Amino acid sequence: MSAPSVVAATTRAVGTALRERRLVFLLWAAHLLLALVAIAPFHAYLVESLAASPEGDRLLADFDLPLLFDLGRGLGGSAPALRTLVIAVLALALLWNALAAGGAIETLRQRDPRPVAVRFGRGAGRYFWRFVRMGLLAVAAASLTGGLLSAPFWIARGALGEESQVPRYFLLLGGIAVALLGVTLALLALDLARIRVAELESRRPLGVYMRTLRQVILRPARPLALWALLFLALAVVTATWLALRAAIPPVGGLALVATLVVQQAVALSRALYRVALWSGELALVRRP
Repeated sequence: MSAPSVVAATTRAVGTALRERRLVFLLWAAHLLLALVAIAPFHAYLVESLAASPEGDRLLADFDLPLLFDLGRGLGGSAPALRTLVIAVLALALLWNALAAGGAIETLRQRDPRPVAVRFGRGAGRYFWRFVRMGLLAVAAASLTGGLLSAPFWIARGALGEESQVPRYFLLLGGIAVALLGVTLALLALDLARIRVAELESRRPLGVYMRTLRQVILRPARPLALWALLFLALAVVTATWLALRAAIPPVGGLALVATLVVQQAVALSRALYRVALWSGELALVRRP
């Protein structure tokens, strides 16, 4: 896939995401609701720990690392409850991922006059169970793919003695990079396989995923290039928002408002990125 065609495909994907701004805002609002549900127990813990304590005022005025360490140790005392909460949040994220993918893919592939919420709900319900099963398989495949691709780095690193610190360090970095590449390929295959299941109305989603994963590993250029450009754009936008936030003095109510605005701007940018990625991947599936 040539560089001009990659740029053109990425530009078209971003254009589609901008036109589907109602879908972008729907995803952003849903993620905001899930985030509020996830942080509610931590917020309750902070209120209980700091509401009547003068130390809480320090966090409002400036960043206080020792105080955060103290709060972390207190939270660690409720480890079973914290583990349960983490598992519940991960399960909720997996279920929402399947719902969001089904709703977004249906919205992007079907052009009709019905409201976005109707199309989104139809796809979310129609493909939910198939996409959940594919997501579970993709988690295992991502771990296996990342491990197998990076295995030569770990083997070579283990064969070196402790005196070879420099090569061991670079082998460590290389192993991590290749493992992350493997995970990324497995997740890109999940996106493409979900689109194929929706396009073909396939009732064998696991087989579709395994075939797609094989294709992506053997010919990764197009999906990886599309993802890389969109991810780079997201990174630039996120860095810009964070730079604007850093320019505001970290004191007072303005800093708090600026932090909230930046957080939601980054979340909205990520929703736009996801819609653009799904749109670009849909084009790849339809024009192999």
